[in-house]
Amino acid sequence: MLACVGLGAAHAQSHGRRDDMQLPPPPSARADRYPAPQIDGREQRSYDQMRDQQREQQRMLDDQQQRRQQMQEQSSRDGRREGRLTPDERRDLRRQINEAGADIYPNARRR
Repeated sequence: MLACVGLGAAHAQSHGRRDDMQLPPPPSARADRYPAPQIDGREQRSYDQMRDQQREQQRMLDDQQQRRQQMQEQSSRDGRREGRLTPDERRDLRRQINEAGADIYPNARRR
């Protein structure tokens, strides 16, 4: 294993290249192919208005999402939850309903 490391270092040194040498970043190919367009004042204003509208829409969506998340957190804090009841909860509910029914409709008189 040491022989491989030694051979690799010798090879890099003989070719004048070291692994820790900083290479310059490659030029941006996009900047060369697509130069930035020149925008006049009127186009700049319409661009700014469009960008402001997009920011406002994004802010509104973020506000809606935040409100929705707060409502979910509040409902979970209130102890309410959506979905099905557990077997224990169903059993307790059935018992409460039966007790309430017994209070409302006592046994009819025997004939």
